Amino acid sequence: MPRTPARSLSIGAFLLAAVIVLAGRYTLPAAWAAAAPAEVVTPEAAESAARKLERIAEAHDSGESFGTVRISEHEANSYLAFELADAIPAGVSDIVLQFMPGRISGSSVMDFEKLKEGLRTPPHPIAMFLLRGVHTVGVEGSTSGMNGTGQFQLERVLLDGVELPQMVVDYMIEQYLRPRYPNAAINRPFTLPYSIDSFRPGTGSVTLTGKQ
Repeated sequence: MPRTPARSLSIGAFLLAAVIVLAGRYTLPAAWAAAAPAEVVTPEAAESAARKLERIAEAHDSGESFGTVRISEHEANSYLAFELADAIPAGVSDIVLQFMPGRISGSSVMDFEKLKEGLRTPPHPIAMFLLRGVHTVGVEGSTSGMNGTGQFQLERVLLDGVELPQMVVDYMIEQYLRPRYPNAAINRPFTLPYSIDSFRPGTGSVTLTGKQ
């Protein structure tokens, strides 16, 4: 069965929301500002991730379990670069995800002048002072998923390696993330899509298990 791009994108959006790279990829310590993928992204790795995501979608359609699927950082970052490029807002680039036991983090380069063009309300004065120009933004949090329910607990957001105050973080979520991803669940449970029963981030990969 040929891969359906729109369907693969919708599953990929689940990975983005789980990481909230502050626009699906708006997901490090001091090393975050200079973080780089462990492996260079490749079309082959992107296609490998797409096949695995389509396997999940097909199993959901048939009412069968897809078993267990493991997606590596290399595959996830390649999928984001090649398959989801058109879904990333103008002003967001160089997205890198990192998987650790029970945790997901990420970084991206954000051009706040471009992002502000779509704002519905004027920026908060403090946020306007901090969030201007081009910066590397890092996001880190703990995550888990079981019995068909997942959760991402946002722990901190860094701007060029400096942790942002909660007020600015809240502003970024409300102004930049929710208008584009209104269903993104942060700090609250969400239903795992496509009959995914559980997901488990580990060192360098995330493992998804289907409902039996």
